[in-house]
Amino acid sequence: MAEPGGFVERPALEVLAGHSVLRPMVDGPQALCLKGQRRAKGHLQDYTVALSPVAGGGHRLDFIDPEDRLTDCGARLVFIADANLAEQSGALPHPQPGDLVRTAEGLWLAVSETSGLYRFVSFIHVETGEVRRLREAALLALHPHWRIAAPPALAALFPGLASGR
Repeated sequence: MAEPGGFVERPALEVLAGHSVLRPMVDGPQALCLKGQRRAKGHLQDYTVALSPVAGGGHRLDFIDPEDRLTDCGARLVFIADANLAEQSGALPHPQPGDLVRTAEGLWLAVSETSGLYRFVSFIHVETGEVRRLREAALLALHPHWRIAAPPALAALFPGLASGR
């Protein structure tokens, strides 16, 4: 079903990882999210990360059922890292949810993930939507401040779209 602005509602499994999506939130209006996917043993797991508004507790990875309906915005967002890097003399600080990190593979958004009683930091590649953990040795730079350049239709729905910690 087509939404205003040419967006299309479809099951999560049909939305490409890395696309921007609109997802209804339990505690408020729709949120602009990044769609992610993780390869698990023999199957794929679908996730979203709310970018605007960001829920209390910061950027977190939310598991979604593959049949859940998402509004596919049909576009990838462009994440722009601030040139002012975190203090990086010696080893990089441990990434916190909301940090953008650079590896040889590109930019990743650090997100909070909960599994049972454990809470840890995972990463979502901002272009491909791949979700995984990263070794700290693979991190080349850490950007606590960044912004998003969104297509005009999304920028109108979410003015001031910028984030970071």
